[in-house]
Amino acid sequence: MNSHHPKDAGYPPLKTLLEDYGADSQRWPEGCQTPVPEAAKRSAEEQAWLDEAQDFDDLLLQAPLPEPNTALMSLLLDEAGLTTPQRWFRQLWPSEQIWQPITALAASIALGFWIGMATPGPDTTTQMIASSQQQEAWQLLAFGPESMPEMEP
Repeated sequence: MNSHHPKDAGYPPLKTLLEDYGADSQRWPEGCQTPVPEAAKRSAEEQAWLDEAQDFDDLLLQAPLPEPNTALMSLLLDEAGLTTPQRWFRQLWPSEQIWQPITALAASIALGFWIGMATPGPDTTTQMIASSQQQEAWQLLAFGPESMPEMEP
C-alpha cells in the first residue's frame, strides 16, 4: 500500500486506483490526486503495479480509435426520439391515449364551475346589519355615549 493512501484514512489502495483510473494521477478522484511517491518510498510491488499501469496507459494511447457503430447510433437515436415534454407527459400519464387525461381535466373544471355557480352568495342583509353594528361600536368607543343620543335613557 502507498503511504499517501493509508487504509484508515478512507483512501482506496494504490492497486485499486491504478486498475480503475490508470497511472495518470490526474484521472484519479479528488482527494486521491496526491503525487505518486518517489521510488525510494515505494515498495517493489507498488512499483511493479505502477509500471504495469503506465505500460497499459501507453498502449491505450497508441491504439487507433474504433469506428463508430452506425447501427447502434441509429438504435439509440430512435429510442431517444421522445422530446422532453413527451417524456414528462409519459411519466405523468403512462397511457398511450391522450383523451383520457384531457377529459378528466375538462370534467373537473366543469364540476368546479357548476358548484361555484350553484352555491348561493352571502346574504347582503346580514352583512349590512353586521357592518352597521360594528360602525356604532366604533363610534361609541371613539366619542362616548354622548355621540349617540338614541342610546341615552
